[in-house]
Amino acid sequence: MLFDMLETFYVKRTDDKTQIFVYLHNDDPQIDNYKKLIAGHKERFGFELNYVIGRHRCLREVVNHVVFSMYREIPYYQIICDDHLYLTQNWDSILIKRYMEVSNGWGWCCGDDMLNDDWYTWQHPGAEIWSWKFVNAIGYVYPRSVNHRMIDLYTKDLGLSLENGIVFVPEVKIKHLFGCASVSDDVNLKETYSEDNYDSAMAGIQLWKDVDKADCIDRIRKEISREARLPL
Repeated sequence: MLFDMLETFYVKRTDDKTQIFVYLHNDDPQIDNYKKLIAGHKERFGFELNYVIGRHRCLREVVNHVVFSMYREIPYYQIICDDHLYLTQNWDSILIKRYMEVSNGWGWCCGDDMLNDDWYTWQHPGAEIWSWKFVNAIGYVYPRSVNHRMIDLYTKDLGLSLENGIVFVPEVKIKHLFGCASVSDDVNLKETYSEDNYDSAMAGIQLWKDVDKADCIDRIRKEISREARLPL
């Protein structure tokens, strides 16, 4: 699945200025198979894969670590997992263009992950992009109280609390395979979607709402106001 996702990423991106970084867990039961795939990446795609095999981190930890400790100040980021497929040509430039047109790079922007017939009923961002200035104003991409599950509830809640905080671009299709027969019921899924994890995830979302949400929104709005006052 990782290579299926990577192939669509390479084929459908606008150009090689849009790059991907892969984080793998050193305790993943399939790590030896991942290493074999990585060894064949250059032969298949013509260049080396940018990756690291690091300690076990939840999704929130991985993203915050990569954005704030490894690759700071990149104008735009995106979260993507191996159970996605890029279906729309130039998805990256389309999303960024609409993101800047509608929200000037504040909040989240996403395409259609094809999970729901009516995205507007749910409004859960998936495979979302965001700007450095947005998350730098907050101090994190995803809050510490959320590990993996319910991240989309956080992005939805924060996005809907801001003017144009969720920019949905339906013509961009980035298919999320979750729930499809092609996704195996592996140890990572069992860890993420256990009943205990659900309870802790809901508690984590509520903790963010109770403790940090108001301050988070205030920090963003102050930065938006400051940006508006900057000379042209």
